[in-house]
Amino acid sequence: MWAKIRSRLKVFLSILAVYISATGLVTFSLFIAEESVQTSIFASWQAISANDWHAAKHAYDCIKRANSLLKTVNCGLGWIQPLSFLAYRSYGNSTDAYIHGLEARIFANAPELFNGQQVTVSFIPLEIRETPDGYLHVNRRMSFLSKEKRPAGLSCQITGVIAVYGNKVTIKEADDEKP
Repeated sequence: MWAKIRSRLKVFLSILAVYISATGLVTFSLFIAEESVQTSIFASWQAISANDWHAAKHAYDCIKRANSLLKTVNCGLGWIQPLSFLAYRSYGNSTDAYIHGLEARIFANAPELFNGQQVTVSFIPLEIRETPDGYLHVNRRMSFLSKEKRPAGLSCQITGVIAVYGNKVTIKEADDEKP
């Protein structure tokens, strides 16, 4: 009888060891991705303090990649440890909020760094000009080209692709944009 109990205990302990090893592998990978996000966040603070928007954009890109990895690993394998899964899901969502805020700060100071990328931003047109391609909404050194006219002086949420022409930044409305 003791031999049967010992045999079952060994099987149970072996299964537990495999489970602990697997959860350790997954949670350690998530931990390293979290540390990568945090290190890049610290770098963004230093870059912002120095008004180095190229370095801030580099940190922003690193944060986005590390957070994407964290979310992929967590959604794919994180369920193996339910408490860790919930914690890292919350961390990934909070990092999305930081990314959004950092993007807004970089865009406000150096929108040209987003050349060729699609962005969604708040925009207040100061003047509107009709062009053959639609309406050009102008706000200092930035303009927004869209098919529909937006009211001058009122803030609106716009989505489009950034194009830089000298020191002018133009946002061309995304094709699927609905005002």
